[in-house]
Amino acid sequence: MARKGNPSSNADQFQVRLPDGLRGRLKAAAAGNHRSMNSHIVAVLQASIEGAPALPIDLAKIIEKHIEAEVERRIRLARDTPEARS
Repeated sequence: MARKGNPSSNADQFQVRLPDGLRGRLKAAAAGNHRSMNSHIVAVLQASIEGAPALPIDLAKIIEKHIEAEVERRIRLARDTPEARS
């Protein structure tokens, strides 16, 4: 019976049999992306159907840190130029 007030209670449910070891890999991948297994599976399925790869959160954070470091490096370089000192 569906619970009132819970949006996920109205969602379609689908039971699937997973090959040996896949559940553990899904659990690890979901944890690495700070998502529940259900959210991770849904994101991967949606990306697969839409043809767009799902960017893992960890990868996005790494890219963001590299961009921030590059911006900081360029700011330091700009401050150290002779034009900036005058």
